[in-house]
Amino acid sequence: MFLVFIIAVGAGFATPHAEPHVQKFLKSILLKDVPMAEGEFRTFTFVLLMLIVGLLALGTDTSAFAVILGGGLGLFGLRLFHAIKARVTNSDNTPSPQE
Repeated sequence: MFLVFIIAVGAGFATPHAEPHVQKFLKSILLKDVPMAEGEFRTFTFVLLMLIVGLLALGTDTSAFAVILGGGLGLFGLRLFHAIKARVTNSDNTPSPQE
């Protein structure tokens, strides 16, 4: 279960890096018939990668929750980490009310 979670984190993290390749592939074969907006490619790439992780998880005792949580943490983890770090850094630099 934990291995699938880690693979899902990696797939979520890889989504922005895989997006240009998926976009290039889709534009060459599919988009003549099915138009997609620019912002939809990242969503499509994420869904595709999570589908692959789900297929890898078949036959294991991994829940879909672990796959989606791992993928979400991989996709948004760095942004969340930087936001929390900035908030902690800003709260450390603010003067206390007694000063």
